[in-house]
Amino acid sequence: MKKRLKISLTIALFLIGQSVFAESGSLKVIEHQINKSNLKAFSSQAVKFKDCNECPETTYKVSADATFFDRNSAISLSQATELYVKNPYDIVSLFINHSENKITSIIFGGMLERAEPVELTGEN
Repeated sequence: MKKRLKISLTIALFLIGQSVFAESGSLKVIEHQINKSNLKAFSSQAVKFKDCNECPETTYKVSADATFFDRNSAISLSQATELYVKNPYDIVSLFINHSENKITSIIFGGMLERAEPVELTGEN
C-alpha cells in the first residue's frame, strides 16, 4: 500500500511539474502527433486538424520559417503538399510553438529513432 502511495505521489508531482513548466513558458515548442485521417487541411498559411474523430477542428498558423520533413529527410513545401495529398503515413507530427501559436515544423510519418537527428529550425 505504501509503495502504491509513493508511486501515485511521484506521478502526481511529475504531472504538476510538467504543467507548471509548460505554463511558465519554459516549454515553448511541443510535439503534437495526430492520425493522418484527422489532418483536415494543410497549406503554407495554416493547418487544420482534429485530435479525435469527435473533437472540434483546431487551426494553427504555419510559421514563415517552418520546416517540413518526410520522416527524417528535409523536404520543400511543395513536397510536403504532395505528402499531404497522397497521405502515405499513419502519423503526422506537428511542432507547435505555444508562445506564438504557430507551427514551426511538420514531420510526415514521424521521426525514425535510429536515423540521424533532424534540425527542427531554419528555412526550407
